[in-house]
Amino acid sequence: MPSLFLLAPAVLALAACGPDPVLVGAQSYQAEVQPLLAENAELARAFRDMAAEVKRREADAATVGTQIESRLLPAARLLEKKALAIVPPSPAFAVAHGHLIAAWGARTESYEAVLEAWKGQDLSAFDTALELRMEGRRMESRHIEAVQHILSPMGLRLVAYPTAAATAE
Repeated sequence: MPSLFLLAPAVLALAACGPDPVLVGAQSYQAEVQPLLAENAELARAFRDMAAEVKRREADAATVGTQIESRLLPAARLLEKKALAIVPPSPAFAVAHGHLIAAWGARTESYEAVLEAWKGQDLSAFDTALELRMEGRRMESRHIEAVQHILSPMGLRLVAYPTAAATAE
């Protein structure tokens, strides 16, 4: 019987061993956010493509308005909704995730402002849209920096701007 008492600490130690909850939370957050960053990269490419068409004078105002209203704005709203559904695993992740929510909210607002400017033919509204988009980019950078700071000691990282090839793997 005394040998059981000697084994008890070892058995308890083995039973207590399990996955590190901090690491599991970090991996979970990474797994939830990484696909959204791929969608975000695709949305950014679509916007840049549209802007390039405008610059080359291949797209008129009606085409731009239609693309924003039918493609870009719905995609931005959906991405923002997906980000809002993520529950950060810790207070540090919550702060970092707040930057992402702010960034993608600002982008949605900027697309809405561009659409309203286009519908109302109000050129001054484009300035508001540009300011919102610049703020969104700053917040997006803050999110990535904050999350990388949390993940890097665990050997993890987010790919901030994944390419189509990288996301297909």
